[in-house]
Amino acid sequence: MRKTSQLIGYLVALGFLCSCSTTQVSEAVAALVPSDRVYQTSFLSSGKDPARLTFVRDKGFSGSACKIVLYVNGQRAFSMGPAEKATIEVDPGEHLLRLESGLGSMCPNEYETKEIVVKAGDQRRYRFSVSSNFNIGFTREI
Repeated sequence: MRKTSQLIGYLVALGFLCSCSTTQVSEAVAALVPSDRVYQTSFLSSGKDPARLTFVRDKGFSGSACKIVLYVNGQRAFSMGPAEKATIEVDPGEHLLRLESGLGSMCPNEYETKEIVVKAGDQRRYRFSVSSNFNIGFTREI
């Protein structure tokens, strides 16, 4: 009987841990993505009048072991850990952003793709989140 109640307690605790989705992190407190996880340095400085795109990943238990990678126009730009940020520059025009998780990590392989059109001087912010069922989210912040 005692082992059964302990098991139930552990399962309830595990349920609480797994049911937590991530929490938004402000750009001011997020750490920069380390340089060894920036794969395409050409995005760090673009041509004349680039658009700047800033990406901030949430923090929290859910998905904390997941590797999240951003691709820009099919080129792997960087990978992010929880509570990290990266800013890239792109030329004005149309771009395809693809966020992937699960590659080389313990998480399911998921992706989300967004097509964007930016003008010279645009500054945009995007949030990466992971829900309690490990679905990745990719939203533009205003």
